Amino acid sequence: MLGRVLLPLRAFLGFTFCFAGLQKLANPRFFDAADPASIQAQLAAAARRSPVHALISPLTRVAVALGILIAFGELAVGVGTLLGLRARLAAAGGLVLSVMLFLTVSFHSAPYYTGADIVFAFAWTPLLLAGSGSMLSLDAAVKDSAGRQAAAARRLARRSGVTAPEVRRREVVLGGMTTAAVAAVSLVIGGLAAGLGRLAGGTAGTGGASSLPSAIGPVPTATAGPSSSSGPKPGNVPSGTAIGPAGRRARRPGRLVPGSGHGRSVDRDPATSAPASSWPSTPYARTPAAQSGTTPPRR
Repeated sequence: MLGRVLLPLRAFLGFTFCFAGLQKLANPRFFDAADPASIQAQLAAAARRSPVHALISPLTRVAVALGILIAFGELAVGVGTLLGLRARLAAAGGLVLSVMLFLTVSFHSAPYYTGADIVFAFAWTPLLLAGSGSMLSLDAAVKDSAGRQAAAARRLARRSGVTAPEVRRREVVLGGMTTAAVAAVSLVIGGLAAGLGRLAGGTAGTGGASSLPSAIGPVPTATAGPSSSSGPKPGNVPSGTAIGPAGRRARRPGRLVPGSGHGRSVDRDPATSAPASSWPSTPYARTPAAQSGTTPPRR
């Protein structure tokens, strides 16, 4: 019954830690000191903000080795939890990793329950206290197998008498062999993940700087020829077009320009600067310059 209750928790924690370990091994940038998400950058940040910064600061010199150790540690904890092999030892390792991540990464989360690491730390306590149970557990399978072998040896050799220490010895030997086999397979999987990750990362990064998207779009270049510009040509500027610096007010026929400072505006002839009291009522037919389509002279 206990094994069934703990099975969902084992599945979640085991898969999460396996994924975390393989992700670190397969990501080349995790060991790249120039990357802001690398183990070097995380240790440098933890050395400034962690409550145990005095213990973290010396580890910055061996950041790569520590990153590899953490990645394989997470993988070992995840595999052991999923398979129910050395379940209490795996739970202890997961608890240590979670507390370490809590003190170095999510200690300053506010409120405290928004940080995931403290939740992981407490999630390991049932497995640490009760083990993996008897359902889908290699620990239970090894124990049962050792007991059956001891019982068979007891029946075959009544005189020698197979005692309890003999059963324990068989269990230790069988458990050690199983652990070694699982560890070898895990190392192979971790190595393959690291190799494939670096191969994919190296292939993706061969483009260099040219493979990165530019923040500025392509700058259009002008080409020679009559069709290179759609704007008006020099000498054929339509009447009323502003010419010159943007801060300078262009004078157009019929435009109101500032008066003499008496709070009013008057119409002036652009050619003579005289008041245009006798101009016709049509706006752009008031001067010969406007009628001919040429640009009036600027003052």
